[in-house]
Amino acid sequence: GETQFVLVSHRKKTMELADILYGVTMEEAGVSKLISVRLKETQIQASTA
Repeated sequence: GETQFVLVSHRKKTMELADILYGVTMEEAGVSKLISVRLKETQIQASTA
């Protein structure tokens, strides 16, 4: 099986090595929203745009 772990970082180099980034944002007071970005798919879309 694959090993998964949670790493909290704002370092660009660390985030560039990830397959998926997860985050939490608060667009309005008291309402948190979870987001995720699959980096491989984003890189493919950016290179074809």
